[in-house]
Amino acid sequence: MFFLPGLGFTVLENNLNRYLIDPNRDPNEGLTGDYYHLVYAKNTFGHALYQTPPSSWKINRRRGQFYQPYHQQLQKLLSIKKDTFRNCLVIIVGYHPNRGVLKTLALIIRMVLDSSYLV
Repeated sequence: MFFLPGLGFTVLENNLNRYLIDPNRDPNEGLTGDYYHLVYAKNTFGHALYQTPPSSWKINRRRGQFYQPYHQQLQKLLSIKKDTFRNCLVIIVGYHPNRGVLKTLALIIRMVLDSSYLV
């Protein structure tokens, strides 16, 4: 997505592996478990990631180091855009290893066109 800023889009890129902590997950769900939690216990292929799952202390440390700063920056950027344009469109682009890049992008484009993602 390196070309988007050149087209005038604001981009917030997460360069961390989602197995460290997933910034697109609800922090109010359980801390660890399947891929609907902040820290995955298994990868997307169902294989265990840890012999001993990380402790709550370690997960909360990851939340403070990585999850919260990402969301603080996201809120900052959204506030700037909403002050400027009143509404903005948020597109979360991700890659799923089982789908491939093109299928993933096609899915994201369909989601944006089929739904209202204005905030």
